Amino acid sequence: MTPVTDSHDSDFARSISQIEQRYAGRPNALRRQVGWLVVLGFAVIVAVLGLTALLAAFFFVAALYNHFPQNLACLAVASVLLSLVIGQAICLFWVPTTAPSHRELKRNECPRLFQVLDSLQSKAKSRPFDHVWLNSDYNAQVWIEPRLGFLGFSRRHLLLGFPLLLLVTPAQATAILAHELAHQSASHDWFSLWISRVLETWSSVFSAWGTSTDSWWQLFRKPLQWFVGWYWPRFHAHAFVLSRTDEYEADRRSAEWTTVEDAATALFANQCLGTRLSQEFWPAVYRQMNCDPAPPDGIYLRQHEFMSQPADPNLAACWTSEALRFRTLHSDSHPSLADRLRHLGMSPETLSHRGFPLAPNTSAAQEFLAPRFEQLRDEMSRLWKAENARAWNIRFHHAQRLQRELAASPVPDAPAPGMSPEGKPPTPKAASEAMDAEWNRLSKELELQGFRQIEPMLRDFLERYPQHLPGWLTLGSNLLSRGDDAGQACLRRVVEGDQPALAADAFLLWNSWLERRNDPASLARLKAEMDRFQQVQQAAGHERRSVRPTDRFRPVILDHDQRLELQQLLTAHPELEAAWLAEKELQHQPHRRLFVLVVSAKRAGFFDRNCHERNASLARQISTRLVLPGQWLVIPPDGGFHKLARVIRNIPQSRLEWERLKTN
Repeated sequence: MTPVTDSHDSDFARSISQIEQRYAGRPNALRRQVGWLVVLGFAVIVAVLGLTALLAAFFFVAALYNHFPQNLACLAVASVLLSLVIGQAICLFWVPTTAPSHRELKRNECPRLFQVLDSLQSKAKSRPFDHVWLNSDYNAQVWIEPRLGFLGFSRRHLLLGFPLLLLVTPAQATAILAHELAHQSASHDWFSLWISRVLETWSSVFSAWGTSTDSWWQLFRKPLQWFVGWYWPRFHAHAFVLSRTDEYEADRRSAEWTTVEDAATALFANQCLGTRLSQEFWPAVYRQMNCDPAPPDGIYLRQHEFMSQPADPNLAACWTSEALRFRTLHSDSHPSLADRLRHLGMSPETLSHRGFPLAPNTSAAQEFLAPRFEQLRDEMSRLWKAENARAWNIRFHHAQRLQRELAASPVPDAPAPGMSPEGKPPTPKAASEAMDAEWNRLSKELELQGFRQIEPMLRDFLERYPQHLPGWLTLGSNLLSRGDDAGQACLRRVVEGDQPALAADAFLLWNSWLERRNDPASLARLKAEMDRFQQVQQAAGHERRSVRPTDRFRPVILDHDQRLELQQLLTAHPELEAAWLAEKELQHQPHRRLFVLVVSAKRAGFFDRNCHERNASLARQISTRLVLPGQWLVIPPDGGFHKLARVIRNIPQSRLEWERLKTN
């Protein structure tokens, strides 16, 4: 089915939700609405093209009955209008498509596969596929290639993922093929089949509408641009809701043409084995990038051997639970696994109790691709290697650089908590530098080895530095990605911390995770907390966007290391005569401090005309090198900031005395 392609995913999901609520329990009303939208789309586009063509014809006729120079003007207008019609027609009826860069399968190569397809096509009463391709995706789908763009007249391509055929049984693969054919079946509801084809065709036309960088194409599309911008999101959302309900019908047809057992186990195995591939097999393969400059040979033989071995029981239980706990979201083009299994009459718990699926001894690839299975397996392995060679080599050199950096910075001996390596309490600056250095090293190890290998080191780091919020975000996101609820506690630390940017990321991860679970109470509480966070962020941003003389300020308190850095910076500018430092009193998020530093350059005399320029230049120089625990603004005492500077200079204890800084 057609995936979500809108750039504004949240708006699209909101539209889906509104449509589902509006037509809940009224499927016929939704079908009528979609039908009227299709008619409207055809009518408007044909009307625009027809009216433009009629205008062109009118001016051509006018050119025949007028004298020079009126006839030339009419002919020019008619030519422009005719060009516009031709250009719009090309945009609508010619959709540039990229031919599949995969391995095409012929009937004489894989007779068993085409026998299965012939049998299913006979049951589905659908015409044969124009082409059957084998690719390296973990998927099987029907790709519609519109030959006349807006009008359709499409070619149908069946794309078979070799990794998928390698991990399912022949019966399960037959059920998967039956599901895909059910969407194209003549025994399927004709209206849904028509809408599905229109949606797929128009997706190819409108998804690229306006993306061409050629100004001439944009000129031709301009007359219809306003209509497409209004029409396509509405039609897409309505057709999306209608087509998602067809997934249940396709599952039912698949079970009817095979068996309920095969259809259900195919769905379950596809989800579980795909998760294991992405979270266990491929990360192990990609770790070879650290030492090998080229991808390995025989990747699919290795994949089948790996997936034939039992998975770690804890991980397998976690993956199974996650697969069955996911719920359908408004933006999902397919219902959730649990919903589809229940619709087939199969209990998700029944499949879960059977254990985590393994790659079969005789896979669908071995049976369907015989007698050329081994040849095709080696050919697809070489294709995968060629497709990934460049990215693999780039990653290899990046890993080599990381390893050299790690070798150049040996692991320091971990001091006792709250103590420096010399046995003395560390200064805040030294503790912060040690934490940053260790996190930098840990981040490189994480990039090289992956989360599973580095998790014990990350937990040890967070035990010693519990205030390190990026570490908690990393731990929490990875725990949630493997279905571990403990990740919520990690994200809670981040959202309650003092780094709003990280808190926003944590909220998004947490919200996305909860949306997949049937826990509306927790999701509602989190959304309310996100709303409050956003309100506080907006208020804090507004408070920090400007500094006025009417704001309230107070003297600044810095620790020893911060005062020492400030002293070194100010003494490095011998032209500096005086400086004043104050802190704005903030109501929202006061831990995010905001400083104002006023700097004044030495005057060359009482009538020094260049004093203003020197003050401004000095303020710019100090601002680029200044380091304070928060945000800062460096201003001269004159010019546009003279009122603010006067307020800062009048604050008690705001003047920075050099001798006092040096003695302290």
